[in-house]
Amino acid sequence: MGESVYKTLSFVSTLGITVIAIQLVPFSRNKELSNHCREYYAITKGQELPIIDNLMDSRLDKKVKLIERKTGLKHTQEIHNYCHSFYLNQKS
Repeated sequence: MGESVYKTLSFVSTLGITVIAIQLVPFSRNKELSNHCREYYAITKGQELPIIDNLMDSRLDKKVKLIERKTGLKHTQEIHNYCHSFYLNQKS
């Protein structure tokens, strides 16, 4: 009897942990995109400096392509607006 209760409680706790982990997936994806947008802004702010090198341009291109792939956006202005929405949400 005690063994079946132990197995049942073990199953219930495992199921609960699984449900919690699945609920956190959208949150982690959102935070990942937020971090990519922060890096995007850091790179674009670095390009405003008088010294612009090819490394900075290639980093920006890679970051834009990564955000395009993860969000499905196609134009740089859409990506800029999308990342700006993260920035506005984090200010409040």
